[in-house]
Amino acid sequence: MKEENFLFVPTLLILQGLILILFSSFKENDPRSETAGLADNDTISLEVGFETGFETPDEQEAWVNVNFEEGCESSGKVLFDDVKVTVLSGPINRPEPALNPSEVFKGHDLPRLRGIMSNTHMKKSDLRRIGQEWGANLIRYQIMRDWHGVDCNRDLDEYNRWIDGQLKKLEEVLKYCKKYGLYVVVDLHELPGGRYENRDMAMFYEQEYAEAFIKTWEKIVHRLKGQPMIWAYDLVNEPVHQMEQPEGMDNFLELQIKAAKAIRVIDPETPIMVTADDWSRPGSFKHMLPIDVPKIIYQAHMYEPLGYTYQIAEEPAKTYPGFIDGKLVNKESLREYLQPVRDFQLAHNVHIYIGEFSAFRWAPGAEIYLDDLISIFEEYGWDWSYHAYRESHVWNLEFTEDRNKKEKATEPTDRLKVLRKWWSKNERAR
Repeated sequence: MKEENFLFVPTLLILQGLILILFSSFKENDPRSETAGLADNDTISLEVGFETGFETPDEQEAWVNVNFEEGCESSGKVLFDDVKVTVLSGPINRPEPALNPSEVFKGHDLPRLRGIMSNTHMKKSDLRRIGQEWGANLIRYQIMRDWHGVDCNRDLDEYNRWIDGQLKKLEEVLKYCKKYGLYVVVDLHELPGGRYENRDMAMFYEQEYAEAFIKTWEKIVHRLKGQPMIWAYDLVNEPVHQMEQPEGMDNFLELQIKAAKAIRVIDPETPIMVTADDWSRPGSFKHMLPIDVPKIIYQAHMYEPLGYTYQIAEEPAKTYPGFIDGKLVNKESLREYLQPVRDFQLAHNVHIYIGEFSAFRWAPGAEIYLDDLISIFEEYGWDWSYHAYRESHVWNLEFTEDRNKKEKATEPTDRLKVLRKWWSKNERAR
């Protein structure tokens, strides 16, 4: 089951327990029992969600989905025993926004940072195009090699050698960023220990990789401290933390706090970015808390609704604005998706950075979607970077909107025109 099928509001839970499957006659008489791979007293993973609109847990309706192996269409009676409930986060009582808030820390003195996310092999010509020709004043620089990999980066000696090589490349990139007026967000896109098959990060469950995460950031900061074009250190790209943790392990926010404090010992000045759980999605900010570390910026990623931005199937195409998966999606509904981030911003008087937002290049109306999003970011005073520059063809601003053609358009695409319109308002980083 994909995590986007569930809305965890206002309480996010993990339910784990022993499940007794009463399939005695099924097992004896049906050959599918071998395919199912189930036996009495087997433990099976569960996902639990709650209907919205209820005030207390006692009044909430919950549903449980039990995942059998693919291809097993079985039915029967299920009993639950020794159920354990772990509350990962509860409703947050936000303070009322201040009537006369103090000036928000942004970490720069420009009216706005408007940029784009890098690929993993940036050259001088790329930086010239982004900064000089297109007019962006920011790149989010990915330290990344195998985003879709499972159980990668577990050999820490090899990982550290790779990080050393990436930092050497970044130091070269920073020289040209100065020339072309580009601030840099240092994005540690791949972390020690990598991700499990369910995309959870190993560092939330294995102490070896949690410690390596902090040491990696200490290495990065020792190497880059004092570089004038670095805007911020971006601690974790899209954390995912769905399973119950072993005792003593830090959750997604606690580990970011430890890393931020370790960085502050080395570098008291450069801004640090922290983010919410569940892929940094806007809805995760409903249960996000501010952290007590100086000079923090909070990052969210915006791909909502996924039914529009990730149009993998060819038919039927979903158009923005319009009805998408049974719901009218327009600029006002985009505001609704972003409202948890806005509420967090106003309640805690903090600065927001949208590190990623995009839509597949063939999504009908993508240029309108991007324009509407950016206009909201601008209204709220948020800095932002588009995902991404010449990374995957599905996001490429220069490629045609024809999904069957992986080639550049002969003229600037409507999506690129929208981004360049907003980038034209920039002042150069200095």
